[in-house]
Amino acid sequence: MLKRSLFLLIFIFAYTALFPYKNVKVVLIANKDNQKDTLGYNIVSALAQWTYDKLRDGKIKMWATPYKNEEMSFTTLQGMEISSTLNFLDCQNLFFYEIWNSDKSQTGFTITGISFSSENKNGEMVSFGFIDYNSIEEFLKKDIIPVDENGCYKTTFNQVLMNKSFDYEIVYFKNSPIQSPNSKDPEGDYKNGVKIKNKAFNQSKLNLNYIPVKPAKLIEYTIRTSDYDIKTNNIITALETYFNNNKKDLYKFGGSEIYKYFNNSKLILSECIIKEIWTKEGGKMYFSLQQIVPVSVGVTFNPVPTEDVERFNIVIDQESLITKLNSKDFTYHLNSINGIRVEEANAVAYLKVLKDGDWNNIKKPVKLQN
Repeated sequence: MLKRSLFLLIFIFAYTALFPYKNVKVVLIANKDNQKDTLGYNIVSALAQWTYDKLRDGKIKMWATPYKNEEMSFTTLQGMEISSTLNFLDCQNLFFYEIWNSDKSQTGFTITGISFSSENKNGEMVSFGFIDYNSIEEFLKKDIIPVDENGCYKTTFNQVLMNKSFDYEIVYFKNSPIQSPNSKDPEGDYKNGVKIKNKAFNQSKLNLNYIPVKPAKLIEYTIRTSDYDIKTNNIITALETYFNNNKKDLYKFGGSEIYKYFNNSKLILSECIIKEIWTKEGGKMYFSLQQIVPVSVGVTFNPVPTEDVERFNIVIDQESLITKLNSKDFTYHLNSINGIRVEEANAVAYLKVLKDGDWNNIKKPVKLQN
């Protein structure tokens, strides 16, 4: 009878924890060292840097605790760094305070605040303050999270947080701690937290907060006359011809030095640096020109944005310049992905992964090659 009653209590707890609930308080922890490389960003490091910059510039408020009864200034934060011998930018943990609503088909949530903490050399947890989410939400909707080669270009902080696109654990759920430092069964606590998380967010359940993220990379590459590729040379020659016939644009984008040198003679371009956004949908790649930067006698032009390239109306073999660039049937050299420089020795390998591989893990095949 005792065993049966105990089983019933456990079943009731599991049922209430994992089945429909409303306005349940939840606290999550995201640890810096537990973030996957394939995400292309580290939410803990990125949000710590973002907070530090915004607080320094006086654009956001930080509080000592979630009770918001004592405001912290940037000077106060710096004092805490000195007294704790810790650097806020090296923050180890983020705590997200949230309200969850979930049923069998969908889950929605509201973030109410974020706090920051790190462990000092004595093993003591140091809290670096709390931010009310409502006060920063509009910033996070437009501010872009820094990403490496694996990340999606122009992903906002808000998209990452609303999509739960980071690694986290549940430490508090439904008015009781899931994990605590003095737990007698930390492994069991962890598994219970994972079970609650997986029940709330899984492939068969709709995340009401989800904001689609389009797979995209900011790509920079160079075309050079020294490659002796006729298709590359046709592009560069067409640019030369345009600027030779349009001295106002030569002055506007080439600057006084280029203009003075080539005003009475023909412009000679040695290369052109091209920046595009590459996207992938249904296994097919698409290209969106952002700017071109012609280079002459070692001097780079000012960036020429897409709208001016279109205005130039340059035609090569009955195709526009942009159409020619989109064909990618010419020799080009990859310079960077999402602003991260690519070593020339790895450029071909990166291009192969960009064309045929997993965009969330483009660094791994290149590492394996080396």
